[in-house]
Amino acid sequence: MTTYYEEREAVETKDIQVGFKEFAAHMAWGLPASEREVESRGRVVEYQTFIRCTSGPKIGQYVRTNVDCDGTSSEVEIAVEAGIITELKFLD
Repeated sequence: MTTYYEEREAVETKDIQVGFKEFAAHMAWGLPASEREVESRGRVVEYQTFIRCTSGPKIGQYVRTNVDCDGTSSEVEIAVEAGIITELKFLD
């Protein structure tokens, strides 16, 4: 289990990890560009996708749509169960 201080430092550096609270991702990256919920065998997993500008005037910023970047972008998806990040995927 991560500590409050580990998550706080990660928010400042935008280095979110599995085991962190969902709120840490929102504090570091803003609101997700998209969300979907999947229910299977009694488990509910929420998938959230975040878009990060990799070139252009907003490089390094997280935005709601790729068009907002005015350049290239990459995506990261987190899986959240009961408010905790259980998976992190870089979708390039």
